[in-house]
Amino acid sequence: MLVADKTGGKQGAIFTTQVLGENKLSLIKTADDTRRKRFMSDGSSRLTSGTVPYWANCTSPHGRAKRTIEPLVDKIYGGEILEIGCSTGLSTREIATLFPDSKITAIDNREDAIEVAMRQNLSLVKNRGVEFVLADGYFLAEWFGNRLFGTIMAMNNILFNLDSFPENDLACVMHNLVRGLKTGGSLLFSKEEFSVLFRKEERRLMLLSTTAKLSSDYKSINRLMEVANKPAIRP
Repeated sequence: MLVADKTGGKQGAIFTTQVLGENKLSLIKTADDTRRKRFMSDGSSRLTSGTVPYWANCTSPHGRAKRTIEPLVDKIYGGEILEIGCSTGLSTREIATLFPDSKITAIDNREDAIEVAMRQNLSLVKNRGVEFVLADGYFLAEWFGNRLFGTIMAMNNILFNLDSFPENDLACVMHNLVRGLKTGGSLLFSKEEFSVLFRKEERRLMLLSTTAKLSSDYKSINRLMEVANKPAIRP
């Protein structure tokens, strides 16, 4: 996996082949590309502006985690945290502050964003053991196998693209996220304006809390709830 080592350099310039193997890695990346293009009706074009990566202007803390996650901290399981869509690591810094005792793995499916995140967050790597990993949060099992997390935070990506998901594809993504959670664990979806918190029970996903205030926010929550407990996503 693509991570920063404790000295501030890279622990390999590409994925760790001891875990996946080059052939399997190639197959996974190809499958990811194919499935993601099918999921995203616009080919993820909204994530870029011309030839400039979508994260290029993300250089200063934006306080989104403080606004949308801090009010829910007491309700979040914590434990080992997986952050999906970490981009350049701005939200990772905030999450690390909110959860000082948690091990954090931050992933993004863009290698250029992960490289920037590692360069800009060396103190998190050295002092907190945060890992920045190139991986696809929509298909966690392919990357992390049977590894389970206490908390999974989907940062902006799923809520931002919610209208682009056909119902069956959204159910598939939810199923993959739930599979990666411990029983009792927290699944949090965060957008710029609000967040939604679920808890994984033995046989269902429970809506626990939200910071939503606008009717448009609740429209997104209702969309998630429509697929949250379909049989396909039950563990």
